[in-house]
Amino acid sequence: MQLQQATARDVANLKREIEQLKVKQDQIATDNSKGIEQLKAKQEDMARLRAKASEQSALPMTSPPSAGPTQSPQAECGRGRHRRAGSTHRGGSTTTANGNRNKR
Repeated sequence: MQLQQATARDVANLKREIEQLKVKQDQIATDNSKGIEQLKAKQEDMARLRAKASEQSALPMTSPPSAGPTQSPQAECGRGRHRRAGSTHRGGSTTTANGNRNKR
């Protein structure tokens, strides 16, 4: 008699656990479906952004209006301290990263 009660209790517990597993499996399936839909939406957004960026890069580049008078390249050459490393001076020398000139 005790063996039958224990077996009946075990069977009832197994049925509850199976039902819980089914509920969890359904929840996982629902979560996966939502995740897939979100992923598809993000991929579509990215495709739209890439297409928009591609369109914009295909357009001719226009420069913004000038903020004021600019200096000619000859006027800029007189300012050795503001030149980038490797830029060439009139005398054929270049400016190093520390501002020193090297003859070519």
